[in-house]
Amino acid sequence: MKKLVALMLALLLSMQGFATASAAAFNENIYYWAKGFNVTTIEQIEKFRPNDNISREEVAALMTRAIEKGLFPAKIATAKEIPFVDKAQIAPEFQNAVQMVQNSGIFQGNNHYFNPKNSLTELEAIAILVRASREDVEDDLNTKTNPWYQEYLNIARKFDVVPANLNAPITRDKFFTWMKQFVENTTVKTVLEGKWMLKNVELEKGKPTELKDVTLTFTGHKVHAKICNNINGEFTLTPDTIKTTDLISTLMACQDEKIMSAEKNFELNNAKFMLSDDEKTLEITTARGIKYTFQKV
Repeated sequence: MKKLVALMLALLLSMQGFATASAAAFNENIYYWAKGFNVTTIEQIEKFRPNDNISREEVAALMTRAIEKGLFPAKIATAKEIPFVDKAQIAPEFQNAVQMVQNSGIFQGNNHYFNPKNSLTELEAIAILVRASREDVEDDLNTKTNPWYQEYLNIARKFDVVPANLNAPITRDKFFTWMKQFVENTTVKTVLEGKWMLKNVELEKGKPTELKDVTLTFTGHKVHAKICNNINGEFTLTPDTIKTTDLISTLMACQDEKIMSAEKNFELNNAKFMLSDDEKTLEITTARGIKYTFQKV
């Protein structure tokens, strides 16, 4: 009897260790990356459910948000009537997104069915991400291979995306991980693309302060600022606002305390921006009301 109890206790402990290891395997940064770019609307990490499968209709919404945020170069088409037989099964909050990705050629149904509640497979995830990573969805995609998706797999490998089982459902964690890998390796030019040199800084009360040799560089989704420290991060744009994830600084002490103080006030997140008609002058006004004027280098 004692041996049986000991065996059961050992089994329970091993199961607990397995559960702990599984939970630890989830990279929380994936959630915060998706949340930072507003690709996911899940407000709390505890509700993210990383190991759950993800439905086709939910992925349609995620991809629509990601493309609208400028994370992928693909263009969202104007919504047209959904042609699917099972249209009524698509949740109302996802219907517009399904229209968008379908009309754009990013996400397709099968024999006039979208199967919105079905779990997305790893192969479907790769096909969607590959199509979204191209400005022209079908540009240079060879589908005459055997199997037809071989070109998709070849492209995915370039992004270090290797499926474990093509027909297996993909988890929420894995889908966002793959999305992040595609985004970070896909160049999407924004209206701010290029290097900018700071010409003037105006504080809230209109008092100017002088900063020298300050540059701001936008490359794809990445932003680099050189003030005293090097500051790096990722960003997206709304029509007039810059949204950034956490910017990372080299955290070196500046010799000039005024520049150090000015650097601390440099906050891009939620800053308003305005380009001149010739796109050579960029004005950025932070949430604190500090206005920076840059010239295109």
